[in-house]
Amino acid sequence: MTTISPQPPTWAAITNKGTNRKKKTPPQPLIPTNTEINKFKKASVVICTPPGFVALDSISAPEITSKINHTLKSINATVDSQIIEIAGIAQLPSKDLIIFTATRPQARWPLTNKHIWTELVCAELKTFPTRFPVILHALPTHFDPANPTNLQELGRQNRIDLSLIQSAWWLGDPVKKGKHNGSLVLHLLNKDIASKIEKTGLFLQNKLYRGAHYTQSIPQCY
Repeated sequence: MTTISPQPPTWAAITNKGTNRKKKTPPQPLIPTNTEINKFKKASVVICTPPGFVALDSISAPEITSKINHTLKSINATVDSQIIEIAGIAQLPSKDLIIFTATRPQARWPLTNKHIWTELVCAELKTFPTRFPVILHALPTHFDPANPTNLQELGRQNRIDLSLIQSAWWLGDPVKKGKHNGSLVLHLLNKDIASKIEKTGLFLQNKLYRGAHYTQSIPQCY
């Protein structure tokens, strides 16, 4: 009986066997969503300081943080019924303060109400309310914005508290130029009211005048 010896494998067979094997893809780590990333990020706002402000230069960050938290607690500064507590601060080269909080709503409150608490932390840190400028077009120039009675009537017709209108003035002095109509700039202390005016305008003597956002105003911190 004749035994047939097996043929040795060829090089082509060896290489084909290697290439036919399925390569296992290593498991990829899960990419966190933006929501998951933001969950652990601190919210922050910038509080602008007056020119030449040096009152906090000799005070450490923990001390400043403690003073701010004590002040916020003393005035019952809350968001969703919880006292706002800042996580820390940083000072920019300009001396402006960056305040860090756990959530954006908690950061928004100190910014919106900075004129209430900053002076209580440090007298030299006193700031003013954030202004929201809007412009009204084609108003009759017989409307005198310097007359409180006129502003009161403007507020009454549009259900705006007069205390929320910080200032009002004509753009380009149309009265002096003898024009019958002009553009009136209002500085408001309420963002929602300013946005509403930009979208829908204001009534004056039962006539609607269109409004828009006014950008060429005095720079301020937000």
